[in-house]
Amino acid sequence: MRTLTKNRQGVLALAENPAVKVVIKILVRP
Repeated sequence: MRTLTKNRQGVLALAENPAVKVVIKILVRP
């Protein structure tokens, strides 16, 4: 469970990253 929490925090940290947000927008763009 500890690794799951750490991974989740890492994903949240990535989502907060502006550069990652731009990449996600490009990938999610229809």
